[in-house]
Amino acid sequence: MGLTNFPNGITSQGTQILGATTIPTAGTAGYNPGTILTKTDASAGQSFKWINIGTALSCLFVPTGEVAGYGILVAGGKGGTNASTTEVISGEGFTNTDIAFAGHVKSDDDDYIASVVMTDDEGEMLITASADPSTTHGYLWAALRNRCTPGWDVVFAGTALSTVAATTAITVTGVLATDLALACYQVTDDTDAIEKVICTADTITVSHSATSTVTHTIGYCVLRARGTFAPSHYIYSAGSAVATTADSSGIATNDVTVAGALTTDVAFVVIHTQGGTIEIARAQVLVDGTLTVQFSADPSTTSKFSWMLLRAY
Repeated sequence: MGLTNFPNGITSQGTQILGATTIPTAGTAGYNPGTILTKTDASAGQSFKWINIGTALSCLFVPTGEVAGYGILVAGGKGGTNASTTEVISGEGFTNTDIAFAGHVKSDDDDYIASVVMTDDEGEMLITASADPSTTHGYLWAALRNRCTPGWDVVFAGTALSTVAATTAITVTGVLATDLALACYQVTDDTDAIEKVICTADTITVSHSATSTVTHTIGYCVLRARGTFAPSHYIYSAGSAVATTADSSGIATNDVTVAGALTTDVAFVVIHTQGGTIEIARAQVLVDGTLTVQFSADPSTTSKFSWMLLRAY
C-alpha cells in the first residue's frame, strides 16, 4: 500500500500515521479510529505518541505512552486525620527523585501546607501542615517524574484576575467536579495566600487567606486522569529542592534560571523544606529565562522549594 500525504507533514499507510509535527484538531474528519500519530518534534514534557479515540468523521487524538520530559505520574486526594500535622501518601510507587506537589481542596481556616517532599528511599510523600489540620481539611497531591508514562494530564490551565472578595470563582467550561486543581499567585502586592482550590461543574473556586484585590493574578491548572481528552498544557520544565538565597530583587524573593522559560508559561511553586514559617506569595516568569519566586517572609538559607512551568500545546 502506498503512502498517503496529509497536511502538516503527516504521512499515513492505512490507519497508521508515521509522523507529524502538529496534532490534528479535535473534530477533524479523515482519521480512522485507532490511528496513531508520532509527534516527531516532541520535546520537554510533550507526548511522543497520540491515538485517535474519536471517529473517522470527528477525530479526538489523546496522548499515550511516555513523555519527553516531566509528566504527572500519579495524583489524588487525601483527607486530614485530625491527629497530626503530617499526612503520608504511600503505595503509589514513588521514588525519591520524583517531585511532590500538594494543595488544599478542603479547609476551614488559614492553615497552610508548610512543606511537601518525597522521603528518601521510603517511597512515600510527606505533606506537613502549619497546624493540626483536623478532618475538615483535605489535600490534592501529585507526583512528577521525568520520562514517565503519565497517569494524569493537564486538561485546563491559565491565569485569572482575583475578585475583591474572599473567594474567586473562575469559569472554565468543561471542568468537572471530579477534577483536581492547583493554584498559585502569579502577581500579588502583599503576602496573602491561597487557602484551597475546589472544582465544580465549569468552575474553579479559589479561596484567599484575606479579601483579595484585582491586583492579584491567579495561575491555575486542572488535572484529570489521562486517556479521554487532549491536554491543553504540558510541563515545560520542573525542579526540586532549590535552596533559597537572598538576591538583588529582595531578601524574600528568589530568581531561578530556567533555560527557555517564557513569560507566557504558567508557574507553580511549593515549599519543599521549611526553614521558618514561610508561604509562597507568588511565582512568575517576569522575563524570559527566569522564574521569580516570592515568599511571605525571609525564607532563610535553610528552606527549599519545588517548581514547575506549564506551557500550552
